[in-house]
Amino acid sequence: MQITEVVRGADLLKSTARQILLYEALKLAAPQWAHCDLVTDAGGVRLAKRHDALSLRALREKGMSPAQVSSHSQNESLTSTLKSK
Repeated sequence: MQITEVVRGADLLKSTARQILLYEALKLAAPQWAHCDLVTDAGGVRLAKRHDALSLRALREKGMSPAQVSSHSQNESLTSTLKSK
């Protein structure tokens, strides 16, 4: 199995070039890279486990469906993006 696509946070954008060079040095096909805006709270702080952010499991335990979780995450990210402009 080969990794063909990588989707990750924009905070990792800087390391992408170095990782592509590693793939080339190892003579491996590099995957396609996509970087997304980070999901942040109302204060603009990145949501992460170490910041007591809600986990997907916690949202699911609150009764949110996968579609609601996805929509919630997108809305929170969009709201944070709009606030920062």
